[in-house]
Amino acid sequence: QVTRISYEPPSSSTRIPAADILLTPEIATCIQALETATQNSEFKQSVLSHLSEAYGAGESIAAAFARWLTRLLKPYGLIIIDGSHPELKKLGSRVFRTEIQEDSPSTKRALESSQDLEQSGYHAQVSVHDGILNLFYAEQERQSIHVQDGHYHIKGTQAAYTRQELLDLLDNSPQRFSPNVLLRPLYQDALLPTVAYVGGHGEISYFAQMKGIYDSFGLHMPVLYPRKTVTILEKKIDIVLTNYHLAVEDFWRTDDKLINEAVQKNIPAAIDESIGLTAAHLAGDFQAIKNEVIAFDASLEKTVDMSLGKMNQQLEFLKMKVLKVAKQREAIITQQLSKAIHNLYPNNHLQERVFNITPLLIKYGYGLMDQMYHAIDIDSHDHQIIKL
Repeated sequence: QVTRISYEPPSSSTRIPAADILLTPEIATCIQALETATQNSEFKQSVLSHLSEAYGAGESIAAAFARWLTRLLKPYGLIIIDGSHPELKKLGSRVFRTEIQEDSPSTKRALESSQDLEQSGYHAQVSVHDGILNLFYAEQERQSIHVQDGHYHIKGTQAAYTRQELLDLLDNSPQRFSPNVLLRPLYQDALLPTVAYVGGHGEISYFAQMKGIYDSFGLHMPVLYPRKTVTILEKKIDIVLTNYHLAVEDFWRTDDKLINEAVQKNIPAAIDESIGLTAAHLAGDFQAIKNEVIAFDASLEKTVDMSLGKMNQQLEFLKMKVLKVAKQREAIITQQLSKAIHNLYPNNHLQERVFNITPLLIKYGYGLMDQMYHAIDIDSHDHQIIKL
């Protein structure tokens, strides 16, 4: 079964940047819940221990995630950068300065692109509005910046600045500013010029509105490369697929339809047809026997009828036995396919949209990372099945 384990930050506000949210001791309860929900293995205590080290009380969510990801991907030379670091904000502040100084060129170009997309029959992925910068300002919570009557108003506060005052604030406290979804790619590309950007399909669709924005900020838009999507196929689940002649793709539809089709395939229609046909023949054949027996001795008529009744009763008994076995098999089929559905298409989504990798690490150990690293074919954009 799919089990959800989640950590709720002490503040329910969604405006606090992840880098500023510190984990409380309650994070240990989540790790304990994970321990309870997973089976024992030789790797379990090591994985849970490392998880506890990364996600410790007092650590920020961003730092905890970076520490855990570094452990998982350490052999492959991945470098993780915290884009909220004050020094990086200082280095990338020229993007923010252009956004303020030129009255949001990102909004102007995005609106033009949105209009072109809609005229071509598509819809814009990011909603943009005149009079709102694609920047947030944060004291404790992130707030949008609205332009009205020549002043820049911080939403949710009484603060209002002239353009020069806001630029001075940017110079003195660049860490207070952060990009929204439109400016974030430009901010990171200003820090580290990017050859190719690997992103999810939804994320990449944002870039349909981005080309003109890059041009207006004097930056080159990187090559877009869709991230790889995979389904992990474990051996026990693979056996179920083999037994019912199914493929992983068959599970990407309605649960009931999949199970019903599998049940029908495992109950041959010929059995019911054969039993009915035999019963019909038996009645005809027995009439000839009955005629001969009665001609020999009329007192045997009831005996003949009783014999025919017993034979029909045995056929009906056989039919009921077949039905009983069919129902038992249906329960087994339902159980096995339900397990496969929970595994391959949990909550009607791809695995990668629902599952965390940690339970698999507990089951197979950190060697799983190396196995996946070598199995993934990044030259193909097709969904890939990786068998364990």
